[in-house]
Amino acid sequence: MDEDFEYLVLFCKKKLIVKVKEKKNFLTEVERVFGMELNPDLIKVRIFNAKYAEYVDSKLEDLPDDGKIELTMQIEESADETSIPDTLPVDTSDLDDLASMASTSSTASFSTTSSTCSSMQLPIPIPYVVSPQLFPPKLLEKMRTIRLNQKERSEVLDCVYDDITGQYHTYYLSAFQYDMIADGLLRNFPKLREGLHIDGAKALLHKRLRDKFKNTRKRTDSHVPCVKNKKKKMENSDSPSATPSKKFWGVKNFAPSRREADDDQTIKSYVEFMQQQAKLDKGRRKQEQVLERMQWTLPERRAAITQDFVPIAELMVTYPILFDEDEIIREMNSLTEADTEVKFNQNLEIYSKKILQMKPVKKEGNDVQELRKRVAAAEDAEKIYLTKSVALLTIPFYVNEKAAMFYRPLNEDDQSPGAHICWEGSLTDILNADMIYTIKVEGNAVCHTKSLSRAFLLLMCSYYVFNLEYKKGTQSMLHFMQCNWQKTKVSRILFNLHIEGTLCFAQGSHLCCVFTKTPCLNLLSLNQLFERS
Repeated sequence: MDEDFEYLVLFCKKKLIVKVKEKKNFLTEVERVFGMELNPDLIKVRIFNAKYAEYVDSKLEDLPDDGKIELTMQIEESADETSIPDTLPVDTSDLDDLASMASTSSTASFSTTSSTCSSMQLPIPIPYVVSPQLFPPKLLEKMRTIRLNQKERSEVLDCVYDDITGQYHTYYLSAFQYDMIADGLLRNFPKLREGLHIDGAKALLHKRLRDKFKNTRKRTDSHVPCVKNKKKKMENSDSPSATPSKKFWGVKNFAPSRREADDDQTIKSYVEFMQQQAKLDKGRRKQEQVLERMQWTLPERRAAITQDFVPIAELMVTYPILFDEDEIIREMNSLTEADTEVKFNQNLEIYSKKILQMKPVKKEGNDVQELRKRVAAAEDAEKIYLTKSVALLTIPFYVNEKAAMFYRPLNEDDQSPGAHICWEGSLTDILNADMIYTIKVEGNAVCHTKSLSRAFLLLMCSYYVFNLEYKKGTQSMLHFMQCNWQKTKVSRILFNLHIEGTLCFAQGSHLCCVFTKTPCLNLLSLNQLFERS
């Protein structure tokens, strides 16, 4: 026959045209077009039937002259798990961290949990190279230039999932592999950091990748043999196979699920109840019922804030109870499943005295010097409070950031992005006994407090509760505070402080930015000021 037999072949999540002179050469041509070797005994053929608009199970011998053909691999379970061979890491200094991670991982721990899933499974190279060809041109341009919205982030995850499952036939990844893929994405597309510190961005992307694989296996690829076999093994297992999830960026409930007992109508009733209670004085509220309903509506608030990007002003109308100093801290506790205020104050007491022992920097100015003198002259309980407060006030100067990015005199017309502590008067008035501090987020006054150290805690909580970016010029201070309540050793943070993503190192009595080689933190003696453990 002079004419070619032409087919649209669906295989490994790809759709390609295959042309053959003779039907007996069909599989050979599929191998060439798709670039892989196939075992004819394991190939399952389904031919599209136009009459019924469905794919019908068939055999290779029944191929029509043209049409759509779907090929799938029938999976053979092996008796023993086969380890995935490590491939050599790229000889690049930027990837030394990945290489060291791989070298310290045993072959068994590197192998994915689905190593018995398929004889077609291929090793994922170390490091995983994110090819721009994975993404549609319009999406690729956005990834390089702007912060993506939720739909666009989903498209990125779809492309990565299709590449891993289509090219490597792998549906289950190890924690190391999730980290490796996240690292590759962030290195190639820095905008995916979304304004976060690199560690937080990597943890967030790790979680999104893990959720993407889990949800797509459940909703779309549950028919894949290795997924079915994995599910069957888990159901037949006597002991629970799930392991406790790792702490994610300090936020365990970043995107919690709605209770099974709730639906849209019950959620609406909870919100209306809280709106009515917010009109009453605190002493007259049904506080226990309010706290219950705040907890029950947490999934809706997180979705509104992190997915729908509802403005602060609109949130204040829907959830007025939230905009109170105690409620913001409770919300933070719900997200982290920990007593944030206790942790913050405990660690603050440890390092506040040592911060004030450090040599002052000239940028502080006379006002901060006056506050330091007040600390020196104070006694007992007042001295403890002033020490913590003034230490927090001085940190921006030590990390080369402007204090006005964190605290500034109150201005009703101020609509600056991010979160700030505001008060009436000058800087020398900031520690007056009757002072009230206002936390402003995106120009909206979200709460008030009478304690300056608590105001800094509320400032930190606001970034998490309202899902704010660490703006340029605030990242070092906020990362320092984040590590404080996460119980990270402050001495280690001072040695490894990140200034806009560049690692700092100790040089003499200064910490210097590796990129600019300029001092960013002036210290008397790190060994004298901080206990090394």
